[in-house]
Amino acid sequence: MNGFSLHLSLIVAWVLLTGDLSIANFVLAFVLGFGALVMGRRVLGCESYVRQMPGGFLVYLKQVPSGFLLLLRQLPLGLIFFLRLVWDLIVSSLVVMIDVWSPVQRFKPRILR
Repeated sequence: MNGFSLHLSLIVAWVLLTGDLSIANFVLAFVLGFGALVMGRRVLGCESYVRQMPGGFLVYLKQVPSGFLLLLRQLPLGLIFFLRLVWDLIVSSLVVMIDVWSPVQRFKPRILR
């Protein structure tokens, strides 16, 4: 099975399993199918198809400038930082909400009396 037919069958399988015939679902199926082909390109034998697709340059990083490689290496750290920031915002908002809505005042102001 060549890369194109495998990619097409992954797209069709995704759309049939989700049951949604929207354009957004087709795009999601295309991206997820391509990601699956990139991860299993050697086992599935579709290296030439991945190389020819737009975005296939991410698989073969020899032609990519070194600044872009540095950005790709730092991307997981930025994602971890963003997720930690969102988590801290949620937790601090919940703490403030509990303090404001509770009938018992748990904090003791020191400046204002």
